[in-house]
Amino acid sequence: RRAAALKGGGYTVEGPLLIGAALAGGSPDVRECLSRFGRPLGEAFQLRDDLQDGEAAFGLSGETVNGLVAEAKTALDPDLLTPESIPALRRLADMVAM
Repeated sequence: RRAAALKGGGYTVEGPLLIGAALAGGSPDVRECLSRFGRPLGEAFQLRDDLQDGEAAFGLSGETVNGLVAEAKTALDPDLLTPESIPALRRLADMVAM
C-alpha cells in the first residue's frame, strides 16, 4: 500500500484538490480536510489500477479499495466544505470504488 501511495496517491487526487483549494483561497482547515479525503482516495485509485492491470500485491482486493474510499468519504466535513462540494466529492469517490 505504501508503494501505491507513493506511486500515484498524491498526484492523482490529493494534489489537484489542494491546488484547487489554494486557487480558491481555501483556509488551512479546508485544505487539511481535502488532504484527509484525497490521500486515501488517491491510494484507492492506484490500488484499483493495480488490481485491474494484474499488478496488485498478494492479498489486495476490492475490499481494500472500498475501505479506502469509505475512509475518504468520512473525511468530508460539512462544517468546512460548501454544501455543493460534498455530493460532488462523494461522486468522485464512488467512481473509484469497485
